[in-house]
Amino acid sequence: MEKSSINPKEREELAATSAGESSENKQRASKERYTALLSRYTQYTEQIRHMQYLMRPFDDIHQIDLKGSELHRKLEELGAKLGKDTEDIGLDILLHEGNLREYGINAPLIGLSLVGLTFRYREEEERLK
Repeated sequence: MEKSSINPKEREELAATSAGESSENKQRASKERYTALLSRYTQYTEQIRHMQYLMRPFDDIHQIDLKGSELHRKLEELGAKLGKDTEDIGLDILLHEGNLREYGINAPLIGLSLVGLTFRYREEEERLK
């Protein structure tokens, strides 16, 4: 019978390192899923705005809105696992979308204070900076 060259303490350290890496991989995967959900949610909100612009029937818009609401719920669930609260998620949505059209703000340049930071909106870029 061959003896292992790894003593029990080293084996414990290797197991802890492996578990830590696994935890980091899970965290990274969760962040990637969260970002993908943010993108899908943004697509739904843009689709709803476009449908409203085209004056589509309420029922059509409502069906898309229900899907968007389900995505928002998933964002909240996954965000909570990542340590985010409702306000963090709302800010992530706003920053990911990069504009304030949903709120009826289409100014060439405005200042918006959020969490002690100031963002600038430029209409030509339609993004927060």
